[in-house]
Amino acid sequence: MRSISLTFGLLGLFAPASNAQGRIWYADGENSQDLFGSSLEILPDLDADGLPEVLIGAYGHMCGPSASPTDGAVYEFSESGAQLDEWYGTEELLGVALARLGDVDQDGVDDFALGASAWRDPTKGPATGRVHVISAKAGATLFIVQGNLPDMSFGAAVAGLPDYDGDGYPEMRFS
Repeated sequence: MRSISLTFGLLGLFAPASNAQGRIWYADGENSQDLFGSSLEILPDLDADGLPEVLIGAYGHMCGPSASPTDGAVYEFSESGAQLDEWYGTEELLGVALARLGDVDQDGVDDFALGASAWRDPTKGPATGRVHVISAKAGATLFIVQGNLPDMSFGAAVAGLPDYDGDGYPEMRFS
């Protein structure tokens, strides 16, 4: 399984108020090259246990056919510690950035973005980058936004914003 420990410093988010500041739960990376915990995002309660979920990026995880250190992975955990879902990249640094976006697909649950800044567009060149927009309810990709220039590293930063233009959909910022 995983061997590197990531202890959450978000004690106030998941724990009731108390004088004790012990570990609530932890998740492990497979090795130090995984960069497990390099990005983190809190999601709404998706498994109906009354507690929020957490996305954890490991953009150094090797998982593609070539087992490249630029593949990347993102894991979704329940606050109880159960792993709920996972996404794997292929030579793209998937999980370098994560963001809760708001309800993009209008299913009543906030969705999220997974940045992949090293993705290579076959026609535009290396490190074009892309962002996967994921339905939190279904775990499926809603759409992908791609960078348009080589070495742009699009997806290195992602953010969800409120609905500024009043169309009923949250705004998103990717760079």
